Amino acid sequence: MPDCNGFYSIRKNSASLFKDKGSKHLGFSFRVNTREEIKEIVDRLRKENPKSNQVCYAYRLIENDHLLEFSNDDGEPSNSAGAPILGQIKSNALFNTLVCVVRYFGGTKLGVSGLINAYKTTAQDVLELSGSIICRVTYQCIISVDSKKLGTVLSFLSRQGIPIVNQSYSTLHEITVHTTSSELETISTKFESLAQLEWKKI
Repeated sequence: MPDCNGFYSIRKNSASLFKDKGSKHLGFSFRVNTREEIKEIVDRLRKENPKSNQVCYAYRLIENDHLLEFSNDDGEPSNSAGAPILGQIKSNALFNTLVCVVRYFGGTKLGVSGLINAYKTTAQDVLELSGSIICRVTYQCIISVDSKKLGTVLSFLSRQGIPIVNQSYSTLHEITVHTTSSELETISTKFESLAQLEWKKI
């Protein structure tokens, strides 16, 4: 699993082309957040390439705090397409990343080793074009505190460099902040008996 404060994904969606013995392998990379999004992308590529022989793909996805890894050979010999694609995503330590390879058969069979090389190289090429960027995991935390303890909370947030997004007052003062996982843990420990905390991932 990635670090709780963030993970690497592709910087941008990209496309590439790899040719071998007349066969064309079109590589596509996407940053994704849900399995529904992945299905829509794969379905769209199939519709856009009706004469292609295969649309093979693989992804690594963090969904509901679980890591999902999946690969699809789409009729190619077992582990000759999806697995090499997934291997490139993993070797680049990327998450929330989908790589699809659309294949147009050129008339000459590549053999299993040739297929593995073609799908691996296509995935490698498109990921190189995509680059990488760290995606921060952010939480919204609402700190509810009475007037007597408000100064203590505000002073602590200032010292920690945690910006305040919003403040409101009803029965208690409510302070809304955006934090990383480690900052949230620090706030929870510091204010466990001092304030009420509500938080959610955003």
